[in-house]
Amino acid sequence: MKKYHIIILLSLAISFCMAQTKEPFQTKKFSGVSIKNVKVNTSGGGIKVAGNSQSNAEVRVYVKMNNWKGDASKAELEKELEKYVLEMNYENGSIVCLAKPKDPNGKNNKLSISFEVDCPKNVDVNLVTSGGGINLQNLEGNLDFKTSGGGLTVSNLKGKVNGKTSGGGIKLTDCDGMITMKTSGGGIKANNAKGNIYLATSGGGIDIDQLKGTIKAHTSGGSINSSNIKGSLDAATSGGSINLDNISGNLTAKTSGGGINADIVKLGEVLTLSTSAGNIHANLPFSEGMDLDIRGNKIKSDKLSKVSRNLNSGVVKGQVNGGGTEVKITAVSGTIYID
Repeated sequence: MKKYHIIILLSLAISFCMAQTKEPFQTKKFSGVSIKNVKVNTSGGGIKVAGNSQSNAEVRVYVKMNNWKGDASKAELEKELEKYVLEMNYENGSIVCLAKPKDPNGKNNKLSISFEVDCPKNVDVNLVTSGGGINLQNLEGNLDFKTSGGGLTVSNLKGKVNGKTSGGGIKLTDCDGMITMKTSGGGIKANNAKGNIYLATSGGGIDIDQLKGTIKAHTSGGSINSSNIKGSLDAATSGGSINLDNISGNLTAKTSGGGINADIVKLGEVLTLSTSAGNIHANLPFSEGMDLDIRGNKIKSDKLSKVSRNLNSGVVKGQVNGGGTEVKITAVSGTIYID
């Protein structure tokens, strides 16, 4: 229960990062129009877009002072807003929201302006912010969004999803489609998703669970933890270990900075495990056919005794059950354990 309370408090903190007060500074509703796109561009705040079953839309604007120690009055905020362009319009099927300083080179731009949009579920979105996080939920379409100053949180998305951040982590749940999520400044967590999924970070670890389809998970700055994957998984890191649990299908896992632990329940056409600076522990389904090419500093396995009687050589090549899946396991300076 205590852990549950902590999660709720963190969620509330994230949502309040987008606004200084609970009430929006300004609200605008759009009805009686066909909404096909949502476009938001702000230089100093977060963006949240949520789809629903309604045909109408509502935009809420939240304004706060940057580094403000306390609540600014509405009059103070309105005075500062005179230095900004703030627009919420409907143009040719699109809701267009814009917030930017009139003088982009000004040193006294004090506001953070965030947008929350409720809109029909089936829309395309194009969102850009340099100063806050982005939250998307319950949408279906071409979804393109990027920020250089916050995290990405997405859920219940379908279609083409393309999200980028250079300053925060990524959390993805319950999504389906062509999905690309990239960050250079945080970790990635993804669960219960399917499709063609590419996850990349240069500044953190990757945790994935309950994914199905063609999955790529690449990081140069952390470990990869993967469980309950079906389809095809390409996991690569140069700065950590790789842990694979309950994997079914094609698998390629490579690291130059740690060990690999792999529990394979069903093979695909190819299985490749490779590390240059650690050990490999692999649990393989010996009831299936395999063509083995295993090379390490040492090899330890009771099950491989039928394939090779000279495990101390560090090389095993042979077939299991007449051959089948190409299994290549390499540990340049470590020991390989096969169960």
